[in-house]
Amino acid sequence: MKRYRYVIVGGSSAGIAAARAIRSCDATGEILLVHGERCPPYKRTQLSKQLSEGFPGKTLSLYPQEWYSENRIELLQGTRALSLAPSSREVFLDSGDVVGYESLLLSTGAQPIKLDIPGSNHVHYLRSLDEAVMIADTLLGIRSAVSIGFGVQGVEIADQFAAAGSETTLIGRQERIMDGYLDAEASRRLEARISASGVRLLRGVTVREVRRQGGSHRIMTEGAEAAAQMVSASVGAAPLLDLAASAGIPLAANGGGMKVDGRMETEIEGVYAAGDAAAPLPGASWGLWHAAEASGMTAGVNMAGGDFHPEQKPFRMKCEAFGGYLFSLNYCGASLDEAAQAVVLRNSPNLYLKVWEREGRSIAAILDAYPNPGQTRVKAIGKQLQRLIWGGTETRDITEALGV
Repeated sequence: MKRYRYVIVGGSSAGIAAARAIRSCDATGEILLVHGERCPPYKRTQLSKQLSEGFPGKTLSLYPQEWYSENRIELLQGTRALSLAPSSREVFLDSGDVVGYESLLLSTGAQPIKLDIPGSNHVHYLRSLDEAVMIADTLLGIRSAVSIGFGVQGVEIADQFAAAGSETTLIGRQERIMDGYLDAEASRRLEARISASGVRLLRGVTVREVRRQGGSHRIMTEGAEAAAQMVSASVGAAPLLDLAASAGIPLAANGGGMKVDGRMETEIEGVYAAGDAAAPLPGASWGLWHAAEASGMTAGVNMAGGDFHPEQKPFRMKCEAFGGYLFSLNYCGASLDEAAQAVVLRNSPNLYLKVWEREGRSIAAILDAYPNPGQTRVKAIGKQLQRLIWGGTETRDITEALGV
């Protein structure tokens, strides 16, 4: 059995961020990264943005293969951890090998929540590259599709279905699209663009059954029906906790992941958790790419002997779909803050910018830009607006700082 200074289970954004952080603190300690998929670790958030074009020849990898060897990271692709023995600090792999560790990170991510309805076996769920390739290939031969779910992924998938030329229906239980990230006005603007694109919207309905009929499906709700040749659902995700549960690692009472402290260490010495597999910390964003990276970086520094427990910050959600760009940061927190005041800084057909402030200092923001200003401008706006909110910039100074 080979022992490593560091073992990371899960090639997620959190796992990769941890590996980077470890190597920045420890130039020589051996790192093993156990990645269950056959391809190198990739940017999972790109899957729902590429369906209409497909994936042949495209590289979604976070880093090329040589990056791992250059940073002395041993990458095991297509290998899964079956069980853990924290008492002896061992990980049992499906290859039959057993590896030892001094510090272990579980960055196993989450899995889609599946619809518990008759006909659920006819529904596609997007989480892995293999699933994305299958959906993209199926899109080539169909004329109609349904996306279930009013969250970011559900909207992006509907956008891709429409872009591929399919007659598309978007169904959600909520009355507003992306109501966890957008206020009523931003939702209205997005919904108007979705409807203008020809996508049918069904709001406030719950799917009761997916019935197969010939080469198509009937999606049954309590008040309406939709017909489609392909059905996809994005109704949330649950942390992958089988390894943790079987090893006796304490979990949060609400099933939200492994209990961790501000250093991202679990209640088992030497075992850390990050990303969707860890229970959210008070005041932290969760379920977002940049939040997962930040938690992985924190875990990596501490695995390498640091004592790093940063202040928890909200991270941005961004969505580029139906021709526009949406940004949201700390909307839920601000909307529940009785001391926060909302200020609309811009409201035109092309730009909507709303900021929440407390004592004159910004604490949250929503931005909707249409048409999409393009990747270069999008990245600049998003990063700058996040920095402004993090810094508590005076609300009156935000538009000038953004140049809008």
